[in-house]
Amino acid sequence: MATQNTVPNLTLSQDARLYKYVRLPSGWKYLRADYSENFGLKPHSVFLPKTNTPTVVEGGKYVASDGGKWHPLSPDPNEAWMLFKLYRNEGRKSQLEVKSQQLRQQLATGQKKVVQEEKPKVLTVGDTKFNGQIFDAPLSEVILCVVFSSEWVS
Repeated sequence: MATQNTVPNLTLSQDARLYKYVRLPSGWKYLRADYSENFGLKPHSVFLPKTNTPTVVEGGKYVASDGGKWHPLSPDPNEAWMLFKLYRNEGRKSQLEVKSQQLRQQLATGQKKVVQEEKPKVLTVGDTKFNGQIFDAPLSEVILCVVFSSEWVS
């Protein structure tokens, strides 16, 4: 069992899933936990085999499944959910670090080049007449003048 003070060095992929290992009348089973990324884990709620209906099953412990391996998390639903998210974020972080290192290496060897962004050019309308004055203005300002101040344009 993992606790906040003794978090093992574990990273999970983004494909990892959360299960609950529980005892049923037919024996011990890994059942898919009822959770969503947006709303979190529903405590002790699992999907029984061959059903799409969530059912509350007390007892057991939460585990993560990743790459065909089972990783124990915690019997407490809140702690298990926190650890599950933490380990998945660590996995994502390590993926980004690898990609960042690869990009740095490509830049250093000249395989990739840094592209300098140019500022976008502003389209202007020459000799715009506004309130009796002639000036050179960006197109967006001219459109705003026409839309919001049509009574001023002569």
